[in-house]
Amino acid sequence: MGEYVRDLKGVLHAYDELLQLCRQCDGPLGQKVEAVIRLRGEVDIDFIVSDVDNLLAESIEGARRVQEIVSDLRDFSHVDSPDLT
Repeated sequence: MGEYVRDLKGVLHAYDELLQLCRQCDGPLGQKVEAVIRLRGEVDIDFIVSDVDNLLAESIEGARRVQEIVSDLRDFSHVDSPDLT
């Protein structure tokens, strides 16, 4: 997932560069570029891009905690022990 996020950030950066170059265009292309720029602002891509790394780190940490809890519960209940205790 981390690699995918890095790749997506790279693509978004390339799109931003392309939008800035095409912003000077007239006609339908210029109008479409302005519409894309407005949409980018409406969905707040900058916030999403800055927050995605934190969300990914929190998800990984949460999965580690769940793994630790399950392991502790197995140890506590002696799931692997064939003897009744």
